[in-house]
Formats: sequence, structure tokens, C-alpha cells
Amino acid sequence: MAPACRSRAQGRSENAQYSYPICRSLVLTLVAALVVLGGLAAQSPAAARALGPEAIELAIEEPEPVEPTYRAYIACSRSRSAAPAHRCPRGSKVAAFFESSAQVTYKICVVFPGSRRLCAGGQQAEPEVSQVNAITTQTLGRHEVIWEVGGRRIVRHFVLTA
Repeated sequence: MAPACRSRAQGRSENAQYSYPICRSLVLTLVAALVVLGGLAAQSPAAARALGPEAIELAIEEPEPVEPTYRAYIACSRSRSAAPAHRCPRGSKVAAFFESSAQVTYKICVVFPGSRRLCAGGQQAEPEVSQVNAITTQTLGRHEVIWEVGGRRIVRHFVLTA
């Protein structure tokens, strides 16, 4: 069965957007099944009664699994409200931000100028929660940040300037 749908709009019941794409798919499937069964009932109430609950089970298919979506970016601040950036001045508290639509485990690597590489594996990400990884560097130049998650590789760059 599909995971429980959670609303992004905490405390709001009207026009809530659900954080799981599978919820939208499930709702659309249920609506389609009700339209089909409603049409049958309108044509012949006796036929609708004869179909019974088995028809509903047949009309509702399990939705296809939805691949998680990811958001990854670099910022010149470690605040969760920090804006994405590609250039940060020296002395900035640079951070790598990662967000997933599903619970995942990821690996993050930073490649510093001069090709030195530092990685941290086994990082846990909860659904729809920004994960913040501090990048401590005073080395000027182009840095590469790589997230490996779910068989995918996400690469972002930033330049530390004087």
C-alpha cells in the first residue's frame, strides 16, 4: 500500500499540496475508478449492485513506484534559508544542502582545488527535510561537491574567492 500522504501545508486542509507524488497518483486512480463505477450505476443500478466490492478492487490498481526527487545546492551560509550560490567570499560558512522526497542514505564528497578529496558516507536524509553539510575550506578556487544517492551522481561547483 502507498505510504501515508503528508501535507506540506501544516495545519491547512484547503488546497494542501501533498509531499508524496504517489498520493496524487492514488487519488487520481480512485477518482477514475469512482467515475467508471458511477457511470455503470447510472446506466443500470442493478448491474452496479451485482458488481459489488470486487469491481472496486479490480478497478483500483496499485500505482507504479515513483522515483524519489532530489534537490542539491551550495550556499555561502549554513542557514536553512540560505540562497544557492556558485561563488562565496573567503570567510563564508559554506555548506552543501541536500533534500529528498523520500528517506534515503547518501554519500557526499568535496573535491578541493589541487584534487584533494574528502568524503562522508552513510548520511541519512529524511523526506522533505534539508540536510546541511558544512564545508570547511579557506582554499581559494573551484571546489566540486558530489552527492551519490540511489544510483545517481549529483555534481555542483562553487568558487571560493578572495
